[in-house]
Amino acid sequence: MLSPELERLLQRSVEDARNRRNPTLTLEHLVYVMACDMRCAEFLAACGAKVDRLVHELDYYLYELPNTGGDDLAQAPAFAAALQRAANHAQAVGHEQITPDGVLAALLVEKGAYAVAALARHRVTRLVVITQISHGAAGRAAGRALPRARLLGRWRPAPRGTSDRYEVVFHNDDFTTREFVIGLITSLFERSAEDAEALTQEIHVRGTGVVGVYPRREADRLMKHATEAARAAEFPLRLSVIPAG
Repeated sequence: MLSPELERLLQRSVEDARNRRNPTLTLEHLVYVMACDMRCAEFLAACGAKVDRLVHELDYYLYELPNTGGDDLAQAPAFAAALQRAANHAQAVGHEQITPDGVLAALLVEKGAYAVAALARHRVTRLVVITQISHGAAGRAAGRALPRARLLGRWRPAPRGTSDRYEVVFHNDDFTTREFVIGLITSLFERSAEDAEALTQEIHVRGTGVVGVYPRREADRLMKHATEAARAAEFPLRLSVIPAG
């Protein structure tokens, strides 16, 4: 189901294409109206885009498209594919609505589209977008007061007792895969497959999960390597190091 905001943006995209007499509705029409929308423009700016310049670039590109269209408007394959991809993701993570931010993340997978190239020139990539979706201002605020996910089974954090003990905390998001998190916990944090499965479930259900307690230097090292591995795989996984206790 489309969110009301996305429905409005799609309708504006159609109107823009018709006003320009373009025969095909493209990703460029959608990104253009997103950049002209106050809420979406703020999101794009948070992702690093210079929105005024982006609007100008897309407007010029759309001006150069054929103006031989009429009332019948075809839909570009990339446009339809991006909407379908966003719908599939929303269904997979249990979201009831497809949002503009989700569609933006989905369309950035498309290759060869001018809109994707324009966003890339502004350093707005899929990884940047999904990181902003997952850990934007709200996520940073939540990180200052982390809920403590604890397993009720046999796994326990390492013993505490000195001031130089720090917890490495995983934060849940809707894009990093379960398989990646389990693999990271087993390989980098040297947990058993059983512990990794249980920890990953706790992170998913509670929003955060403590995967271990270490001296500060070791905790920072593990967080750094885990974050690098996630970015290399283009996942927005976020970790925190906080004092134990």
